[in-house]
Amino acid sequence: MTALSTALVEKERELEVLEKKEEAASSGVADLARSLDSLLAIYDITKELSRSQEKEQILGIFKDRLMKDMELEDCRIVDRAIKQEGIGYKLYPIKIDDKSLRYLAIKNSGSLDENLLAITLNQLALALRRVSLYREVEELSITDGLTGIYNRRHFTERSKQEFARAGNFKLNLSFLMLDIDYFKSYNDTFGHIVGDMLLRKVAEGLKAGLRQIDMYARWGGEEFCILLPDTPKDGAYQVAERLRSGVEQLNIKAYDENFKVTISIGVASYPEDAKEYSLLVDKADEALYNAKKAGRNTVFVYGMHR
Repeated sequence: MTALSTALVEKERELEVLEKKEEAASSGVADLARSLDSLLAIYDITKELSRSQEKEQILGIFKDRLMKDMELEDCRIVDRAIKQEGIGYKLYPIKIDDKSLRYLAIKNSGSLDENLLAITLNQLALALRRVSLYREVEELSITDGLTGIYNRRHFTERSKQEFARAGNFKLNLSFLMLDIDYFKSYNDTFGHIVGDMLLRKVAEGLKAGLRQIDMYARWGGEEFCILLPDTPKDGAYQVAERLRSGVEQLNIKAYDENFKVTISIGVASYPEDAKEYSLLVDKADEALYNAKKAGRNTVFVYGMHR
């Protein structure tokens, strides 16, 4: 082989290597473009999911975006039943919360980018967890941690709104203040675990004797408060007496011991007893003091003892 032929072969090899590099570079650019498109799609999905605070709406948004962005034949959010029903579907688990599990069902998923899907499913899980945490924080901010009923702050806010409504529409409204008789002696004798149990059971007993529109809360310690919308003084007394009797009949069991408790209740009504919310609370509290002074396990209506 002449020197010229040798040089030509070398140049052809260099050209071949260069062509392969160009091909690889082109492929890399295409992959990068696809990756960029995927990242933009994930960003858009994440942004859209963050706009909702409802889990079902988030799931609907997620499904619609997958159908659009990944050009799927069919995509559903389902329960386990589709395992028997749908041929050709691949299932991907979605944890809705600690108690429920759903599935993303994709039909004919052979050409699907599994890495992209894994990332989007992770974004969905984060969005669902965010909603769960939001709900938990919201619940904690309005409920008493021990009894699970409204706390004093939230009850006061809601009660003031109801009080304003009663004033605007000239409606009756009654406020009940109550506490557990001799509660301190239960704590001192049997300990705080028993005391906590009594508080929870009394809260449950109150709920059983109230309407859906009535509001009740733990006021603090062993005290509870109740707001009865559209209820005049006579009706409030009947409700209070029913609650007193219901709690007295409770049979509370803790540490293999059976406990009986009683409550004292003070009642005040708008507009007879007070025309301001804070004064109405004070009148109910005064009536409660008189109920305890009268011997406990009784109802005292402000202005007239039954």
